[in-house]
Amino acid sequence: MKMKPYEHPAALYPYREWSLDEDYYQDEYNQRSESVFALGNGYIGMRGNFEEGYHGLAGTAVAGNYLNGFFDSEPIVYPEGAYGYPGRNQAMLNVTDARIIKLSVEGHAFHLNSGTVHRYARRLDMKSGILHREVEWESPAGHRVLLKIRRMVALQHKHLAAIEYRVTALNFDGTLKLDSAMDGEIARPEASGDPRLGAGRTESSLLLEDTGDEGAGGFLWMKQRTRHTGFALVTAMGHELQAESGREMSRERTGKRVSVCYAAAVRSGESVTLSKYITYHTSKDYDEAELLSRSASVLDMAGNAVLPGWPLNSRPTWIFSGAIRM
Repeated sequence: MKMKPYEHPAALYPYREWSLDEDYYQDEYNQRSESVFALGNGYIGMRGNFEEGYHGLAGTAVAGNYLNGFFDSEPIVYPEGAYGYPGRNQAMLNVTDARIIKLSVEGHAFHLNSGTVHRYARRLDMKSGILHREVEWESPAGHRVLLKIRRMVALQHKHLAAIEYRVTALNFDGTLKLDSAMDGEIARPEASGDPRLGAGRTESSLLLEDTGDEGAGGFLWMKQRTRHTGFALVTAMGHELQAESGREMSRERTGKRVSVCYAAAVRSGESVTLSKYITYHTSKDYDEAELLSRSASVLDMAGNAVLPGWPLNSRPTWIFSGAIRM
């Protein structure tokens, strides 16, 4: 019997030195790409979800943000009990999502499943640990923009993550709106009929206690507590917007979602850049009374150290040094 010669399957991602690359976007591969483009530093773990959210095929996205050692415990409810089944579980929690940045171009919301995507690329630089995304997008009304987005999770400062979001108007004068948010409403897993897994939880494990904003800038925070273990979590975000032709800013709170909204005038060829810094602090690591002040201190340090030297295509000296992918 003659065997067919072996044919090597096509690479899932192009073979390139020191980088993991995605040269086009397809819904069917989205969940896999969310996993391989995840970032982490041993404390914070972030799946490779898009800042604008996912608008493709149902069931092909799992948003996830995790903190090492931060968990809740609760009783396991079985459809049918049996000797030896554990009575309680301990699960690492999917925590507040603070990566959210929604862009609107002259009233049209940007996402990959609307308008026309003329160019798309995503690259994880394995030396610096920085995740890059570049998209040239045309709205349904014909307004064309170029997006250059960078995301990282700091190794030297375990509580800190950062996103740089630059939008360039290519063929129009108008208004760009950027809505930067954190959302404490976490999607719950569906109930299962498998008695080994127990019933799906119907109650949120993170209870909202308070939200606030400090000063004239875009510093917002949210305090939550685990339902059963009683751990406190403070998620905070700080912002800096660079716009050449003026801007307006407002804040919003809806349920468990808080956001800062920018409207920036732009002329053809001009860019608007939003730098966003994210921190997570919990009472497992620090006294609960210190969480908010520690968050403010880290955000202040990040903004002062990074902004003067964080243009695209350069590498800041301290915040990116040693950043790693998880």
